[in-house]
Amino acid sequence: MALGGPMVYTGKDMRAAHSHMALTDAHFVAVVAHLQSTLEELGVAPPRVEEVLKALDTTRSDVLNR
Repeated sequence: MALGGPMVYTGKDMRAAHSHMALTDAHFVAVVAHLQSTLEELGVAPPRVEEVLKALDTTRSDVLNR
């Protein structure tokens, strides 16, 4: 859903789902880096990769419970 997919997510919101994990910026950056590497390995066009990374960054505050 964070990327605008057609499926509607009905589970916990991002903040509630991650609240017990004590995540840091380093954790968030690591996950995003893995996703970026995967997208690049799969041949996704650089502008699309950037679009995905920007969309995910909008979730950072909720994932990190800020």
